[in-house]
Amino acid sequence: MKPEKIIFEILEYTKLNTKNFSERIGLDRPQALYDIQKGKTKSISSRLLNKIISVFPEINKYWILTGEGEMLNNDCNTNNTIDINANLSIDEVNENPINSNSLLELQVVNQKIMINQQDRMEGNQKIIIKQQEQMDGNQRIIMKQQEQLDRLLAIMESQQRTIENLSVKSKKIMEKIYENSF
Repeated sequence: MKPEKIIFEILEYTKLNTKNFSERIGLDRPQALYDIQKGKTKSISSRLLNKIISVFPEINKYWILTGEGEMLNNDCNTNNTIDINANLSIDEVNENPINSNSLLELQVVNQKIMINQQDRMEGNQKIIIKQQEQMDGNQRIIMKQQEQLDRLLAIMESQQRTIENLSVKSKKIMEKIYENSF
């Protein structure tokens, strides 16, 4: 089930609109909920999850995370906490549905964290690639400008030589004119 559907069902269950629900669970602004409802945000954050559970502990945390199972906790699991005992064997975990659900919940949370971190890394990688492309573009511009400066400097040197040659020729012409006038 998609996060927008999960939020829709929670709102339907609580009989609150998005704004009132966000106030009830202690959000400063309802924007996080609106983003989920519009599909902009693809998952329910652990922060939002904890806020929902703190006010509505009867809602199944695993259901909020995955959309699987029942929306409301069954009577044997109303505390809605993730409590993993490191000393349990795999057989004990498989035999105990509460611990098994807790492990599944923890795995889902960890998986969502990993996906979120992977998305961030991919986003950062895209930013780095764009910055590298901009740097490459800037480098090409700098190289073109350097070529233009080199051409201008060559032109200026050529003009300076022409001016010097004309000055020498002009001096010689002036000397001949001066000699011929006497």
